[in-house]
Amino acid sequence: MSKTTGNVITPQELIDRYGVEASRMLLFTSFTFGEDGDFSFDFLDRQYNAKLANDLGNLLQRTVTLIKNSKIIVKHPREIHCADAYQALERVDFKAALEAVFLIVSEANQYINETKPWAIKDKAELQPILVSLANRLLTIAAGIEPFAPKTAAAIQDQLASLEPKPLFPKLT
Repeated sequence: MSKTTGNVITPQELIDRYGVEASRMLLFTSFTFGEDGDFSFDFLDRQYNAKLANDLGNLLQRTVTLIKNSKIIVKHPREIHCADAYQALERVDFKAALEAVFLIVSEANQYINETKPWAIKDKAELQPILVSLANRLLTIAAGIEPFAPKTAAAIQDQLASLEPKPLFPKLT
């Protein structure tokens, strides 16, 4: 980006388009901190829709809805950590920290697709699946909390209230 050539993007433009926390996560997952990178709104729009709206947002919506509809009580452990993300943060490797979190998102989405909890009628069989998904979401919340504390709190709140709300509305 260069002021001379007129291709500067302001932080406010990012915030207006994605919000503060989504902008932070998109920038840290798309570019290595302290290094140059190719920037385009087109690229960030695709990343926003793929990672935030679809992968994370849909995972939370599906899980909360499944738990609510099953009427199964899902107890959560008192404290959950995202060790790989924390270790990357200690190295000031923001990209690796969020990549560790989004690996959990990806694995949880794969797990939900493989186990098909919406088709399971036996509550004894369904409960460990829902507990696993809820715990994975709490681990995700712990991992993104340094970058997106309000989003982390929203994940925790939705798992507690069982009231699903979109985390990141899909861009059109």
